[in-house]
Amino acid sequence: MTRKSKQPGGINPLTYGERKKLTEYGTQTKRLTSDAQQKFGHCCLTLQLAKDPVATASGHIYSREAIVSYLLTKNQEIKEQRAAYEKQLAEEERKKMNERDRTAADRVTSFVNRNEGAIQVSRDRHGSTLEKQLAKKIDVESNDSKKTCLKRSSYWLSQNAPDHVEEKLSAPPDRPPSPMSGRPLRLKDLISLDCKVDEDGRNFQCAVSGKTLSTQEVVAITNTKQVILKDVFDSLALPTKICPVTGQKFKKKHILLMKKMGSGFAASGKVEAKRYKHTLT
Repeated sequence: MTRKSKQPGGINPLTYGERKKLTEYGTQTKRLTSDAQQKFGHCCLTLQLAKDPVATASGHIYSREAIVSYLLTKNQEIKEQRAAYEKQLAEEERKKMNERDRTAADRVTSFVNRNEGAIQVSRDRHGSTLEKQLAKKIDVESNDSKKTCLKRSSYWLSQNAPDHVEEKLSAPPDRPPSPMSGRPLRLKDLISLDCKVDEDGRNFQCAVSGKTLSTQEVVAITNTKQVILKDVFDSLALPTKICPVTGQKFKKKHILLMKKMGSGFAASGKVEAKRYKHTLT
């Protein structure tokens, strides 16, 4: 019995060891470490510890300067896209009006010709010579079929190149999308945060317990701007609806669950990356 017949399905002549050596074929899987995960408090745009941190309704943190610059740039792009889109609509309307006028003029011309009697409209239609009449009798192939045959056999000629199809623009959005969630975002939707920084200046800390915020669940109280661990918030602040730092009351709408960060452990979320490539069969 040959080696090929021993393989599952009998279609792959390679052994397991040979397939492992061919690393450029097949789907590749890579385990992500903690260095590949974004840390809590790091700006989603600059990927560094947020300066003057602000949050969005989705729970993502940004540096105020970075997100404001992003919104200004996107608003300018939307204005340019809207101007181009309105110009396209005006051009389409102008073409429709011209087409309607041309159709109406053709109808009037056709009506007048029918009422005034037979007249010579064009030389191509009424001024055919004897040679053209003989050619029609001998050559039974139409000009359209000739052009089609020439286009198929001589596709490299300039007259046989495909016509340019103008790409139509779609209507731009009213507001720029959020960089992470894709939801519409306005400047006044940004939520300011008062985050404590540790002694090294590399991580944020819980405003109540002083623990470093990394992969735990974190809650922000939007009206007091405080960032607290969720377990601390559930035990101290949630029963009384009073911020343990400022003593100010808050409502349910002021509770914002921040985006949970990941680590190299499988329990923290997605820790594998896959790259799909064709297989060797």
